[in-house]
Amino acid sequence: MATKAILSRRRFLKGATATAAAGYARRIFPSPNQTPAQRSAEPGPSPREKLSLFRYSEVKLTGGPLKEQFDRIHAAYLALDEDRLLKLYRLRAGLPAPGQDMGGWYDPGG
Repeated sequence: MATKAILSRRRFLKGATATAAAGYARRIFPSPNQTPAQRSAEPGPSPREKLSLFRYSEVKLTGGPLKEQFDRIHAAYLALDEDRLLKLYRLRAGLPAPGQDMGGWYDPGG
């Protein structure tokens, strides 16, 4: 009869720790059969890239879906009626406010 081997959490963690330690030890303690050239050819830990800030003027959209979306939104903003956008602000300032109401958040009662 075959018996089932039950793997407990403790045994699993011991095995996983031993495997990780063996892999780490191999990088720290090279094999005595390796030449110095072979030791230096092995990749070491990679330096972490640091994030840096950049200006918006350094970003160029040259094509693709982001450029298409930018162009559509830019055209939509330029097509908005200035009098409709400024009507609420002009009303609050007591200035003449020509144009239709925008509605929604821009409604004078909203």
